[in-house]
Amino acid sequence: MLLSGVLGRAAPLDPVAVLASLVAGAGYAGYAVAAAELVQQHVDSLPATAAMIGASGLLGACIVPFTDNSWLAVPQGLAVALWLGGVTVVVSYLLIGSALRHLSASTAITLGLAEPMTAAVLGVAVLGESLAAGQVLGVLLVLGGVIVAGTGRAVPPVPVVA
Repeated sequence: MLLSGVLGRAAPLDPVAVLASLVAGAGYAGYAVAAAELVQQHVDSLPATAAMIGASGLLGACIVPFTDNSWLAVPQGLAVALWLGGVTVVVSYLLIGSALRHLSASTAITLGLAEPMTAAVLGVAVLGESLAAGQVLGVLLVLGGVIVAGTGRAVPPVPVVA
C-alpha cells in the first residue's frame, strides 16, 4: 500500500478497502493472540480451534441470506466451497493452533505469511502464470521476513536504569 505505484501503474486506493484490510489483519492478529493464550493455558488446540472456527462460521452465516449463493447448487461450486472451507481454513487453522504450542503468536503468524508466497510460486510452477516485477519483489520480501522470523533469536530485555 505504501509503495503503490512505485513499480509501475497502480489502481487508486479505495479507502474503504484499505480500512477493511486493516480490520481483517487486526482480526487475524486477535485470533492468533487468543489462540496462543488458550494453548498457554493448556487447552487442547483441536477443541479451541474448532470452537473459534465454529463461532466464526456462525457469525459469517448471518450474511448468507444477503448474498448470491446460487453457485453452491452446482457440483463444482459445492466442491470449491468444501475445499476452501475444509482444507484451506480448517486444516490451516489447526496447523496454526499446533504451531502455537511451540512458537509465539507473532512468529507463527509471520511464518503463516509463507502461504500466499507459496501460492504465487505454485501458480508460476504448476499453472504457468507469470509474476510482475512488483510481485516478485513481494515474494522475496515475504521470504526474507519468514526467514528472519524463523531464525531470529529473542532479544533480552534492556534493564531500565532509574
